[in-house]
Amino acid sequence: MQKINIAMLLLGLALPATAECVPHRVLKIVTVHEPDNETHTLYRLGSRYGRMEAQNDKAHLLFVINEPDIWVLNQTDNTGQHMVDDDEKPEFHAPVIDTESKVWRQLEFGCEEPFMKAVGARVEQLDGGVVQYTHEAEGTSVVLTVAKGKPQRMEVTAPEMKYAIRYVAFEMLDETSADRFTKPEKIGFVEAKQDQ
Repeated sequence: MQKINIAMLLLGLALPATAECVPHRVLKIVTVHEPDNETHTLYRLGSRYGRMEAQNDKAHLLFVINEPDIWVLNQTDNTGQHMVDDDEKPEFHAPVIDTESKVWRQLEFGCEEPFMKAVGARVEQLDGGVVQYTHEAEGTSVVLTVAKGKPQRMEVTAPEMKYAIRYVAFEMLDETSADRFTKPEKIGFVEAKQDQ
């Protein structure tokens, strides 16, 4: 799946705004990505702050974003890299799909339902107050299931990939502090080489 490019996904990508995705309190999202069973815990705040823990059988990675600074830490071997987002207006984005598509790059964790509404996704009311959104564009299809205003599951089908995301937690925390988005302590970070 998106193992290699996950750091690039968390960089401040210049995305046109379909729906504003700037939580004013810390949003916590825990997902399990199938079929790999990778668990991701994402925190985001405003347009500058993000933190993601990604865990699978081989590694436990931590990404801390305090735009323009980005730290990537491999907690398995305590190695880390630091990079600086050189975008003119650095902003944190957490796209769901690793793609160059202008449409699908706008689908972000934390703003799934507003995105589906903004693009005019097909809506189906299911039993128990569950809502299912389906949208197809540029050869990619996404089905999002929402209950009580919170995503439950997302299925992505594209020419080069097919996977599902199960939402374990989706909650707005009662905090506005950026404390969890600071440089991890006691790690010697090396500077990542910037693309020329």
